[in-house]
Amino acid sequence: MQDLSIEVLTVRTTLASMLGDHAQTIDQAQQALACIPDCDARHRINVLYPLGNSQLALGELAQAEKSYQDVLALANESAFYVRRILAVHKLASISRICGDLRRLTASTWSF
Repeated sequence: MQDLSIEVLTVRTTLASMLGDHAQTIDQAQQALACIPDCDARHRINVLYPLGNSQLALGELAQAEKSYQDVLALANESAFYVRRILAVHKLASISRICGDLRRLTASTWSF
């Protein structure tokens, strides 16, 4: 029964993400992560990745970065290569955004 509830929580997170409902994705993901054992890399990755996407879409860069770093760590351990590549891409995007924001802030305040 535990396995089925984990599957349902994972699917709910994915569905909310596919619908573009970022608040619901985050809520579902947090519920799922509270139930999914740390050793269950497949389900954790499949929840953390859409969680990061929603956090990124909402501008929550630090939280998104943490979610993608968690995906990357789990993917490295468990050979989920596609998610690993996607997480690296998202982390690079966040790095670029943060760099652009730093440059913008520096140029705005330098006289």
